[in-house]
Amino acid sequence: MKLLMFTLLSVLLAGCVASGVTTALPDARSSVVQIYTAYCGACHGVPHPGRHRAAEWPIIVQLMEGHMQRRGMEPPQENERQAILRYLQEHAR
Repeated sequence: MKLLMFTLLSVLLAGCVASGVTTALPDARSSVVQIYTAYCGACHGVPHPGRHRAAEWPIIVQLMEGHMQRRGMEPPQENERQAILRYLQEHAR
């Protein structure tokens, strides 16, 4: 009985992990995704672009840049910022 319970629990937990706790980013191998994950993944998990609407992303990016500056981190250069923002908006919900 214990073996059955252990097996059932293992299957359930494996399903939770495999069920997509993280969702793959669109165009995951692109250079902009590499830049995005480098800057935005430095402090927290990188949010999927579909997490917000296109109109919300400029505000969020601005807020995150403020957090970076307060922590003494270098925010993205303007061309990187624009590329990140374009990527987020293209893949927004």
